[in-house]
Amino acid sequence: LWEAAGEADLILIEGVMGLFDGAPSAADLARRFGVPVLAVIDGSAMAQTFGALAHGLASFQADLPFTGVLANRVGSARHGEILRDSLPAPLRWYGALPRSAEVELPSRHLGLVQAVEVAAVDGVLDGCAQSVAHRGYSDLVAFSERYADRYFDVAIAEQHAVTLAAGMACEGLKPVVAIYSTFLQRAYDQLIHDVAVQNLDVLFAIDRAGLVGEDGPTHAGSFDLSYLRCIPGMLIMTPSDENEMRRMLTTGYLFEGPAAVRYPRGSGPNATIEPGLAPLEIGKGVVRRQGKRVALLVFGVQLPEALQVGETLDATVVDMRFVKPLDEALLRQLAAEHELLVTVEENSIMGGAGSAVAEFLAAEAVVMPLLHLGLPDSYVEHAKPSEMLAECGLDAAGIEAAVRQRLATLGEA
Repeated sequence: LWEAAGEADLILIEGVMGLFDGAPSAADLARRFGVPVLAVIDGSAMAQTFGALAHGLASFQADLPFTGVLANRVGSARHGEILRDSLPAPLRWYGALPRSAEVELPSRHLGLVQAVEVAAVDGVLDGCAQSVAHRGYSDLVAFSERYADRYFDVAIAEQHAVTLAAGMACEGLKPVVAIYSTFLQRAYDQLIHDVAVQNLDVLFAIDRAGLVGEDGPTHAGSFDLSYLRCIPGMLIMTPSDENEMRRMLTTGYLFEGPAAVRYPRGSGPNATIEPGLAPLEIGKGVVRRQGKRVALLVFGVQLPEALQVGETLDATVVDMRFVKPLDEALLRQLAAEHELLVTVEENSIMGGAGSAVAEFLAAEAVVMPLLHLGLPDSYVEHAKPSEMLAECGLDAAGIEAAVRQRLATLGEA
């Protein structure tokens, strides 16, 4: 974006510069960079953004003409597109735009909406929730309003969030830390030393796991399975839809020790929501389709695509549910009954769920063909989520092509 700054004559930023003593004002930055700078206090509040923009355009001096806008982040990519479309004719947008005009169909949002339900049935009132400056995006607005004394927004202070949760757990509370996958990386030391070493009772609701569309590689949750599963005592779950997510959050809430549920940005497939909040049996996957020769082991939201491929290739499809602990009995059965095991995950292949499967089979002295599908050893640039998944071979066409290619190398095409 700073390369684009050389072309832009107006810089629009999100922040609070100029509100505190000693902080540079927009005028200070304008003199430094030689272009007008407009500071927007809260890019998520679009009315305020538009009002500030209009005020800024009206107040700039005549000797500072402008023809472009550079925005580092205005609330979200969707908000940025709205702002882009509303700009006066002379202005041009310099930001991350989608590669196509594809519009996603509305479906149920994957978030912590059931946090209110959990709190309502929590008779001892020992649960509390934290977010890291993302109350709305994490679906905690209703919880924060209904249980204001049990909601804590620590702002952009991830290390503090995890250590605060550890302290709460030490005092007998059950904290739920709602945090983006990419930002949990910043608190890795606290996760290990303050929570896991003491086996404290903390649930991590890890949002934005996997690819995140126009938010790009800085916000992608590409590595959480890899950096979590090596921590002793961690319970790690990967829901395939909204109903599975509800049950896993309940499972994690009831689990005594550190637990994590990782789920993607956006919406789910509108799965039927079962009544109640029944937990899952820990470490047990479920066979969604019985087939022959090939078994697709899915960790997360690629289950619909895997089922589509399963129908085409007559393959077995398994919703593994748990990355740690793995369903070892099911893995032994699948290995004995199939000629090829294919792991599918929206996480880095290196060190991810597929690696866990390979490590288990190696420890069992099981030698058989494996195929790991997931995110590549590179950063995936901005695009629509469907385009990014296709680029990584995680759509139905990509999964099918990869399986057929592997079968061909095994002489089984």
